[in-house]
Amino acid sequence: MNNEILMIVVTPHYAGALVLRGLTDFARAGLRTDSERPFDYIYTHDRSAVITAARAFLEHMSSEMPVEAEPAAAGDPQSARRGAGPRRG
Repeated sequence: MNNEILMIVVTPHYAGALVLRGLTDFARAGLRTDSERPFDYIYTHDRSAVITAARAFLEHMSSEMPVEAEPAAAGDPQSARRGAGPRRG
């Protein structure tokens, strides 16, 4: 997703998404700013498509989030050994 820019809005009465994908790696192409980089884009108010994009984005972001370890209870050697936080799966 490093080459994409997303703006997704979902409310009870409105849904809209603007999804941009850079067509080139602007650093390697010798371009200095994002404003010089060409983009392919989708702009939609199709509620089903917007919700699909929002779910995909949230799923991607949740898989990128680090899992925090549960704090060990004071004087509980078992919880200190477990150490790993909640598991995904």
